[in-house]
Formats: sequence, structure tokens, C-alpha cells
Amino acid sequence: MRNIIWLFVLFCSASHAMDIPLNEVRLLFNKSAANEESCKKLMSVLNQYNETNNSTLAAYKACATMMMANHVFNPIRKLSNFNHGKELLEKCVAADKENMEIRYLSFTIHNNFPFKIF
Repeated sequence: MRNIIWLFVLFCSASHAMDIPLNEVRLLFNKSAANEESCKKLMSVLNQYNETNNSTLAAYKACATMMMANHVFNPIRKLSNFNHGKELLEKCVAADKENMEIRYLSFTIHNNFPFKIF
């Protein structure tokens, strides 16, 4: 009986984790530029998404990964974070070319980055 209860709890928590409100993601995204903890939380919440299962949330994850470059000190990690996020964002744009929110996220990253790396 105890195993069935734990299985039910795990199932409910897993299904709840899949239903992340987009408004909550947007608020965390806005805080992520200035706050490292918000950026880490956004990355952990969106860890399960990629360009195939939800391209919009994966684009937010890509931008959070790129913004994490602002919060680390090591230049190699900065470049690594940025390049990883850039690749994921490019995949998201390619997967859903008509999604204006993904295009807007790409635009904001392009405009707010200090030098042209794209």
C-alpha cells in the first residue's frame, strides 16, 4: 500500500512539473538578467524542455543559459554557457519559425549582448 501511495505522489508531482505556467516563466526570465538565483531556478525548472517537446519553453531555457554567462566569473565558462544557449536557441527558432515569442527572445538576446558573437 505504501508503494502505491509513493507512486501516486511521484506521478502527481511529475505531471505538475510538466504544467509550468508561461507567465511564471516570463517573470523569472525578467528577474534572471539581474539575479543569479532566479537564473538558476529558471534553468532548473525548464531543464526537461527541448526544441522538440516545447520550443517556447526551450527558448526561455536557452536564453537563461546565455544569461548565466553574466553571472559566472570564469571566461571559459562564460563562453561555454553562451555557446550552449546559442545552439539551443537556434534549434528552437528552426523548429518553430512562426513563433513570435521565440523570435522576440532571440531579438532581446541579440540587442542586449555587449558584442556581436552571432
